[in-house]
Amino acid sequence: MLIDVAAFREQLFLYLLYDDVRGIALHVPFSDIAYEKFSHKYKFITVLREPVSRFISHYFWSYMRLNDHARIEEELDQFLETPRARRMGASYVEYYSGQPTAPDLSEPHLIEKSISNLQNRFALVGNLDDLTNFRRQLKKQIGVRVRFGRENNSKPIQQEVTGTVMSTLRERLNEVCAPDIAVWRSVFGDNGRLG
Repeated sequence: MLIDVAAFREQLFLYLLYDDVRGIALHVPFSDIAYEKFSHKYKFITVLREPVSRFISHYFWSYMRLNDHARIEEELDQFLETPRARRMGASYVEYYSGQPTAPDLSEPHLIEKSISNLQNRFALVGNLDDLTNFRRQLKKQIGVRVRFGRENNSKPIQQEVTGTVMSTLRERLNEVCAPDIAVWRSVFGDNGRLG
């Protein structure tokens, strides 16, 4: 289903671009077609979160969610051994390589393509942990101030378990998130600042 959703999102994105919508904000994998046809007219902008933090947040958002298509039923240590966890640990590769349906998102050429797209085809790549700077840079890019809401806030649950999870599962989380960590470090360096 996720493969079908990725194709649908790209088609919706292209439709909005062709329809000359002034500003588009959505979760859509990077589209080479969209970039080639519209980069002269649109700025491609995104915001990323530190990969392990994003993975944990995604896991807790989906864990035991009733009646949800993306529900995760396994405990975290069991989930980390699944193909779905490996795919989730390569979300940046999935979204920025331009090949979201690739069977193995840990392939080095896909990681490099993601890095290249983020570094060379995006006008701005923000860090979710530094939204103040992202807002400032965004205003410079588009000329208007944008306000951000906050959704999917599962911090109370995460804060209770993150310390324990990180002390016992840190190595495995880093292994599963290795593709996204490689992307993150190439864009932001080890300190989370643009590199």
